[in-house]
Amino acid sequence: MSPVKEENIFVTQRGAKPILGGSLAYLKEENDFTNEGKKSLQSTLLLQKKKELTLVHKLLEKKRLEFKKRMEDCYEKQNELRAKFEKFLKDNESKRQRANSKAISERKLKEQKEIEIENLKLQVKNEQDRNERFIKMAARYKRYEKFLEKVVSSLPTDYFDINDPHIHDLLARYNTLEETKNDLMLELQQMAENIEKAQTSLRNDDQVLVYNSKLGFFQKRLEKLKQETTNLELKIQERDSSNKRRHRVVSETTMAIDNLYSRVGVRIAKESASLEEKLRSIRDRISDLSCNSPPKNINSCVQQSRISRGSAKECPDCQLC
Repeated sequence: MSPVKEENIFVTQRGAKPILGGSLAYLKEENDFTNEGKKSLQSTLLLQKKKELTLVHKLLEKKRLEFKKRMEDCYEKQNELRAKFEKFLKDNESKRQRANSKAISERKLKEQKEIEIENLKLQVKNEQDRNERFIKMAARYKRYEKFLEKVVSSLPTDYFDINDPHIHDLLARYNTLEETKNDLMLELQQMAENIEKAQTSLRNDDQVLVYNSKLGFFQKRLEKLKQETTNLELKIQERDSSNKRRHRVVSETTMAIDNLYSRVGVRIAKESASLEEKLRSIRDRISDLSCNSPPKNINSCVQQSRISRGSAKECPDCQLC
């Protein structure tokens, strides 16, 4: 309901009262009451909302505490499970190591037993071969046993009662020969060992001789290499001395050319010329002089220039100076 403004009321008679004066007062009161009702309603709603908000905050805080407690329980459970899992891993690792060590020991024991079985099989085979040899030997000697049985059966019944000294002599001789055989076998074994030692020593001596021969060969080769090195050093020294002499001759020749050019170049007035240009200038100068005057002793002039080596002396036999 919109309020009625007083400015919109027009008065047509003097002293007359507004027609809507009472209605406006009523409306104003009603508006005030409505506003108060609205305000009280809004306060009530606000209080209700505050209560609801407080209740929600309490519920939220309760849920937060429950969530925090659950999270703490979860953390504790997680730590407990982590500890159990680590313990489980450690137990499995220790069990695995024990199983590996046991498997390795069992494998070694199995290999050892297999080796023992192979050795026992070899021993059994050797014993079987030996038994077969003994059986063959017994079968081979069986005829001698039968022959002796026939001999004994053909002897008189009182033959063994007679004290025959020949039998004792034969037995004693047999024992002596057996002992001699054993002694000879021992002596033969000792001699074989001595021969083996002598052969070893002889082989060592042969190796020493071979090494001495190689040492002599290498010493001769070393002496030869030393001699070759000495010869090479002498050749290098000769080459160095020859190079020095050649370098000295070249230097002297260059100095002589420079000396001649310096005497000729005074008239030419050309600086920093190369060696070829210097020689060309000297040649031209000599050609000019040979055309103007009879030839003089140029060699003596060059020799004099080498001796002077840049001195101010002039050669009296050459007009170059």
